[in-house]
Amino acid sequence: MSIIKKFLRYKNKDKIKTLFLIDILYMKDINAVYNFDNGDYIIKQLEELLKHTIKNKIKSIEPLANSTIIN
Repeated sequence: MSIIKKFLRYKNKDKIKTLFLIDILYMKDINAVYNFDNGDYIIKQLEELLKHTIKNKIKSIEPLANSTIIN
């Protein structure tokens, strides 16, 4: 799914979404040396890593955000 389709999918939702744009330095060189299939594989692995890392971080923060401080 393209980035634009993903963005439009969340456009009308009430929840806050964040779009990460990452500039991978030397990606052109990686594709030139190892070909585009391997470059795509690297990007997909990065996507999965970020997805799981960010979801886990958000889950660990949610209990703190939902609790209230009583003086």
